[in-house]
Amino acid sequence: MTAGRSTDRPLVRLGLVRLGLAAWMLLGVAAVLVLAWMPAVRLAVVTVPLLLALFPAALLAPVVGLLHRYRWPRPLATMFVVLVAFASRAGSAPHWPYWC
Repeated sequence: MTAGRSTDRPLVRLGLVRLGLAAWMLLGVAAVLVLAWMPAVRLAVVTVPLLLALFPAALLAPVVGLLHRYRWPRPLATMFVVLVAFASRAGSAPHWPYWC
């Protein structure tokens, strides 16, 4: 027989080790989420308008491609389509003041 503890029982139970690992993993995931959230909040001023601008750009891109196939230079076709889009929006805007 050996002096000291018996070899039948482990020093730390396996369930306690798993619980400790899960706690450290949870803390790690929380730290990653906090570190990812901090720049996202600061960049929201830029990213939200940029994402909103992508929708009209995606809708107008086929028109630019069509004009480019008719031998328009791509920058000129882009400027033309943007100006027509702005003019059509300005023409459909309500007159100020709209309550009169």
